Amino acid sequence: MITEDYSEYCPCCGERWSEYWDDEDGTEQPMIYGENVYKTSPTMFRESAIIYHADGRKEIVVHESKGDI
Repeated sequence: MITEDYSEYCPCCGERWSEYWDDEDGTEQPMIYGENVYKTSPTMFRESAIIYHADGRKEIVVHESKGDI
């Protein structure tokens, strides 16, 4: 589990992790800030994403530029 040895509170940042979720919070596809991870363009801070599936698979998604708009 990724959050196995986490600290619940950081003195400068506050609460760091939350285990509160509902079924309504989930989506059919992985998302980054509400955008489907498979359709996300690269940004100055992110060129790829790593998805850790519940069955243990690790998937690396490389964002491809959509070209000039």
